[in-house]
Amino acid sequence: MAAAGRGSRGGPTHGRRAQEGAAMAPHGTVTPDKGSAQDDISFSSYTADVTGDLEDISRLTPATGAVTRVSQQASPEALSHRGGQWSPDRTRLVGWGTPSGSASGNATRIYDAVSGDVAVELGWGEMEPTWFDDHTLLVLQRCSARLPGQQRRDVVEVVAVDVAAWTVRQVTQLGHDQVVGAVRWHPRSGLALDVGPDAPQPWMGRRVAVVPAARVRRAVAGTAAPVSRSELRYPFGDTPLASPDWSPDGARLVMVRMPGEDSGWVATDIVVGSVRSGRVSVLVDGSGLHDGDPAQPSGYGMPAWSPDGASIAWVEYFRDAWAEIWVMDASGARKHQVTSFGHTEVVVSLDW
Repeated sequence: MAAAGRGSRGGPTHGRRAQEGAAMAPHGTVTPDKGSAQDDISFSSYTADVTGDLEDISRLTPATGAVTRVSQQASPEALSHRGGQWSPDRTRLVGWGTPSGSASGNATRIYDAVSGDVAVELGWGEMEPTWFDDHTLLVLQRCSARLPGQQRRDVVEVVAVDVAAWTVRQVTQLGHDQVVGAVRWHPRSGLALDVGPDAPQPWMGRRVAVVPAARVRRAVAGTAAPVSRSELRYPFGDTPLASPDWSPDGARLVMVRMPGEDSGWVATDIVVGSVRSGRVSVLVDGSGLHDGDPAQPSGYGMPAWSPDGASIAWVEYFRDAWAEIWVMDASGARKHQVTSFGHTEVVVSLDW
């Protein structure tokens, strides 16, 4: 399964246009009532088989399956709305998109989670913004580098963005041959990130690393140099993992266990791992998946813990054609499908 989309949240990387008015809820409509957002899952998606590269950010109420669109792809502010990471107080969602009239480049936006209004537009941004605290974002910044005698290669590092001051400070400095695919912050346990080489396929060689919270805070504050590659700790060794998300207590990470290099979308598991012991347990087994039958699932991705730690959401993919969102107990029990998009939506990011 491709380890990109939400950085490497295990979703597809193809940009397609989310069609206005598409069926977005189990009963075929987008619920118009904005309502309370406190317990909702956020996700961004596009409509399958529609030309373009527009996505929208929506909220999903797990108990009912109701979907509320937060961003509006037809708005003049952006041509695409991606991401949708919850703020610490769960009143805002941060995402990114391509500004109107711009052929390239991204703008980071903070949305009111209920009204969908753009509360802050930084006018700058790269990929996958997530929250460090109420006024600071961690963002993946992509650039390219060329060493003597070598082809140009992508470099993806973590930077911190002060929302009020619009200042940017580099947090990691991992080197020219390492690409960061996804990051998640926990105030006690630190920074979890999946990293790997700039490979032909984004899931090749990826592992999950952790950096202690105190060390990250010093880098964000500018009182220490950016985190180097030698400071990364790999609690799960060489196990091919991506798309980490912290449990609320910071003791465990739910992740995607990646396939072999030639497996494509096949055999992607949802696993949970203890950061202290390094033990990994399978929650959703993808060993029987294959992409030969478009009616059968071909991959799992983008797991996310619920705020109370009792549940985990994840995405089930059907090749690159559509997707559904599922929820289970944190133990892996009581798996149930929450959405019923009717083969229309491809989910490209997920948070809870």
